[in-house]
Amino acid sequence: MSKRSWIWLSFGLVIIIGLAVTVVPLLWPHKVQVNGFPPLAYPDFQTWPTPRTFDPPGTVFVLDGTYLDYRATLGVTVKSVGSEEFATFNATGKWTGSMLANFLGFVSQSIESASNLDVNVSAEKVQRWRADPAKLDVAIKAWVVKNKLPEVFVVTEAISVRKLRYLIGSSTGLTSASDVQPRKDSAAEIAVKKNDDGKWVLEGTYKHPHYLFYRVKRVTFSLGLNEPQITASDVDAPLRWTEETVPANPPRTLEPE
Repeated sequence: MSKRSWIWLSFGLVIIIGLAVTVVPLLWPHKVQVNGFPPLAYPDFQTWPTPRTFDPPGTVFVLDGTYLDYRATLGVTVKSVGSEEFATFNATGKWTGSMLANFLGFVSQSIESASNLDVNVSAEKVQRWRADPAKLDVAIKAWVVKNKLPEVFVVTEAISVRKLRYLIGSSTGLTSASDVQPRKDSAAEIAVKKNDDGKWVLEGTYKHPHYLFYRVKRVTFSLGLNEPQITASDVDAPLRWTEETVPANPPRTLEPE
């Protein structure tokens, strides 16, 4: 083989390796670390560790210790079921600076080094989504029988937001709005300002609805004497994990009709 051929071959191998590193990981689910859960709650709903466009109603996952293992998104129609009773959301809690930065998606040395921050969170353009209950019941039973997993969780409903406002009532050491910079992977357009009381306000606006809360059922499977035994029950205790799977090419949240 000539020297020129070797050069072209080497060049081709570099391109292939580059594609393998950057493109191939996008073709299947991948794991990410979860840096805690925010002090947010909504009655009868669970809270996602970060706002997201994936994990819609119809999502099936397994909790293996402290690992959320995404398994499937069932092909069930998901529709908006209104926003009137969820038109406003307001909650005050204690946040660490690092959790706030991770949740909103920004970098700020002064805020991230702070702890025990008093933060009031309010939301705008809040929407509730639901998978058709009858169709979801048929779909999850068929999926469980096919996959024969003893226990899975299925998301039945979700609440999304388009804007989150964080009013920080504690001292942060923040001296300028420019000290807060969005991360490269942040989905939110971030605005930083002071209110009339001199408190820092951070706002995250999303181009598409982002799921914040979700309702889930625990589905168990066992082999009966004559037919499989499948039971579904509500989950009351908060679900928590430290690592989760992000699905490849996740479905984007729908827009309200």
